[in-house]
Amino acid sequence: MMRPMQSVPSIAAGRARGQPARSRRLASLLGAILLASMTRAAASPEPPAAESPQSKALAELVTKGSPTGIKIVLIGIDGATFKVLDPLLASGRLPQLQALIVRGAKGVLKSLPQPLSPAVWTTVVTGQEPSVHGIRDFLVVRPGAPDGKTAELVTSNDRRSLALWNLVGPFGKSAGFAGWWATWPAEPIKGWILSDRVARSRFTEWHPGDRTHFLTFPRNLASDLRPLVVDPARPPLDEFRELMEMTPQEMDEFLALKKPIFAHGPSVFKFSYCEQRTYEEMALKMLAQGQPDLTGVYLVANDPVSHTFWHYYEPDKFQGVPPDAARRLGRLIPNLSVHNDRYLARLLKAVSKDSVVMVVSDHGFEASGRLPQPRPAGEYAEAFEQERAEALAKGTVTLGQPGQHTLDGIFIAAGGPIRKGVAASGSVLDIAPTILALMGLPVPSDMKGRVLTEVLEPDFLARHPVRSIPSYQAYLRRQTIPLTARPEEEQEKLEMLRSLGYIR
Repeated sequence: MMRPMQSVPSIAAGRARGQPARSRRLASLLGAILLASMTRAAASPEPPAAESPQSKALAELVTKGSPTGIKIVLIGIDGATFKVLDPLLASGRLPQLQALIVRGAKGVLKSLPQPLSPAVWTTVVTGQEPSVHGIRDFLVVRPGAPDGKTAELVTSNDRRSLALWNLVGPFGKSAGFAGWWATWPAEPIKGWILSDRVARSRFTEWHPGDRTHFLTFPRNLASDLRPLVVDPARPPLDEFRELMEMTPQEMDEFLALKKPIFAHGPSVFKFSYCEQRTYEEMALKMLAQGQPDLTGVYLVANDPVSHTFWHYYEPDKFQGVPPDAARRLGRLIPNLSVHNDRYLARLLKAVSKDSVVMVVSDHGFEASGRLPQPRPAGEYAEAFEQERAEALAKGTVTLGQPGQHTLDGIFIAAGGPIRKGVAASGSVLDIAPTILALMGLPVPSDMKGRVLTEVLEPDFLARHPVRSIPSYQAYLRRQTIPLTARPEEEQEKLEMLRSLGYIR
């Protein structure tokens, strides 16, 4: 079984930083063992010397690519819509996105019929529909659940299809992804993964979801990057105040929240923004150490904010929105887009100027016409700090989703061979095949989307015609991460690591 992996020095570097070998979790051991057993072919386009069926298949796959040397940066903004972006672009408040549009392509990216974030973002990186890749929802009921119905968060082990980070390694290309949905447990790849459980999120608070191990690959990154975690218990208040004007009472409620409440604007804003800021800073730190050939950064906060604050953004689509609240709180949705644009500026400074940059969303947003409704705060007392819960219990909290999904997401791309001034029209299924074509890697015919050739310069397509193969499944196999092991298996891994010189 051939699997793209990281290079050996990163494991050795982890040891050199003084991490006690015996105290490392089995997660690290398994990653290192997989690494040690990896043939050099998966990290290099040179054909492997061994004549095993796997190495022959990998050598054959490598001959079907013609890498272009282009580096790609993929920024995923959950729920971004031109309904919000176009007025901001017109007023000059999104200079980075505007610059990309001026020198590249812009268009609507159609979503899936049921645009649930884990499903669509997995489609973006696999080019497959949920019925094929296996990620259909936020949750899955595991066989053997005590009551037969307790659901857990989806994991990378639930994904049945190869993702882009699995596909680029055999061609000697690296990948780095931060915060992408359904990436825990983090897979061994040529590059790095900061899984969707590194940060405290709404969903890790609401549903069972392990956050103790396999958070990153390489494994040591979890501890190295821990100082960059933005904890909702200590939110960056100056940033929140810049995004939205809250009354003293609203600020008290915001500060008292220790857990998110479903469809409750202040709490989902607090948790999702801190989650996004965590991955923003971690991605920048990783890029400072070198840019992978394919980088993916996922920005989550726009979706929950649009769900819960849309009535303030478009008060005319609802009945009974207080004008003062609309004035103060209606700024949040556009201001968050401005924040994302400013982060994009920081991100672009960390990558090469000739990179292809893609900004995409999984769906859009519009008004649902349904105002959030007050509920007795006492029903949610456990979500608040104990010293404030009693006072808040006498009041109400407002719950609801005035913003709802539409199928029209965004697509913006520029750099390299992206044509200037093109009006693009595609689907979330088209992103993976287009990225493969840009990198000069074969596009499998079992991907349901197409290469967006209309956004590519004709001379690029002439020099690098799209290469096709039936499927990557004939060459690479999906590697899941074993989450449990017996003590004797752990000792066996320790002995093997000693024999390989990774530990003393």
